Amino acid sequence: MIEENKINWELLAKYLDDETTDEEKIEIEKCITSDPAYGEIFVSVKKPWDLIKRKEKMIEVNTDEAWNNLKNRIESDIQARGSKLPGKFIRRSAVFRQVLRIAAALVLVAGVSYSVYRLFIYDANFEGQSLIVKADAEQILETQLPDGSEVVLNKGSKLEYIDENTGIRSVTLEGEGYFNVRQDPHNPFIIKTGDAVIKVVGTAFSVFNNIRNNTIEVFVEEGTVHFSHAQNESEAALIEAGYIGIIQENRLSVEKNPDINYLAWKTRKLVFQECPVDDVINSLNHTYGSNIVHGDTKISEFRFTGTFYNQPLDSVLYVMKTAFNLEIEISKSQIVLTGMDDH
Repeated sequence: MIEENKINWELLAKYLDDETTDEEKIEIEKCITSDPAYGEIFVSVKKPWDLIKRKEKMIEVNTDEAWNNLKNRIESDIQARGSKLPGKFIRRSAVFRQVLRIAAALVLVAGVSYSVYRLFIYDANFEGQSLIVKADAEQILETQLPDGSEVVLNKGSKLEYIDENTGIRSVTLEGEGYFNVRQDPHNPFIIKTGDAVIKVVGTAFSVFNNIRNNTIEVFVEEGTVHFSHAQNESEAALIEAGYIGIIQENRLSVEKNPDINYLAWKTRKLVFQECPVDDVINSLNHTYGSNIVHGDTKISEFRFTGTFYNQPLDSVLYVMKTAFNLEIEISKSQIVLTGMDDH
């Protein structure tokens, strides 16, 4: 087993940052390949450390402090367990949680408004965990859960992830999120939102708790999703790829997804082909979180064709203004489209 004094933390940090000389690189790789415990440390630390380094590009993160905290944590655990490194300690999820906990504190101290907070709560034996992730009102957030599943949260959305002792992976969602769930037949992934429950093993889908319309929608992009009412699981359906499940006023329905722009909030790509302007407005409001309205029946008769990729809303509105000779009035609460002839 590896001993505390054999861990060359400085060299390991340089290796993770790709700053080693050729000789140092050979030395660290020899340690990783020759000592299984050392190799476990490297595998467990690399991915979360890369995550912290990526955050450096967006916010001010003290990675030196993060690294020191990480190595001190591992060393103290080794020392507490008799200078031996038990297999239970070096679990990917345990180190992953600790590193992100450090990163979370640094992000909060930095006070960056567009970012996200992560809060880890767990006991001394690392049994069970709770992770809260929130996207702010101006920024879509991409994150990876401790089980390896990937999530994209729409602006202002929030989720809490719980890895239960039973193996069940449980998420509570507020708002809208896209999930790419890691395949695990023995440990189901459950999402609770509003009055709905979504159960999957491994698939890709979006969930939208639309409080404004009092609806909960599940759009499946890959695989199959079990969708049910939280208070009445007999009211349930299996949603296949390409379909949307909807719960509204305690009634569950399933329909083919008619909207190619349904995930535009995530993909940032909008495609319109002879599309009624009212439908265009609905897509823009969903994608950008805006409140575009009009009170002109003539505008409803217009049809629009165009494709936008990663364009700001004002650019899209300018194209529509030019195409239909519109006036656009912008206030804090809404954007109003009117025809030139109305002025």
